[in-house]
Amino acid sequence: MLEKGNLTLAFDDFGSGYTKFKTMAMLAHKKRASILKVDGELVKEILNSEIHEKVVKSVTEFGKVLGLSLVFENISTEKLLKKVKQIVNSKGLDKAYGQGFYFATPQPAVVQPLNN
Repeated sequence: MLEKGNLTLAFDDFGSGYTKFKTMAMLAHKKRASILKVDGELVKEILNSEIHEKVVKSVTEFGKVLGLSLVFENISTEKLLKKVKQIVNSKGLDKAYGQGFYFATPQPAVVQPLNN
């Protein structure tokens, strides 16, 4: 099905749950994966835990190697944003984005009928 459409495929919460390194590597190899969203629970702990920071750095490197855009979830403070930027810059990542309360609070979806 993916071969027939022009889709952007994003994998949410990478580093937790069911998304595997093997799956991501296979999909990136076949040019089917575009975006890797780094799990917010990992990201928010990088200020408090050297282990979490190392894991996020490893996931960042993995995404870079696969040529994926990365979205760092759960950025809630300027201090955390600066730390994520340090990691992104240290890895030379070209395509990195931030998501979280630091930028905006969740908003209700706006649905507009298109058949009128």
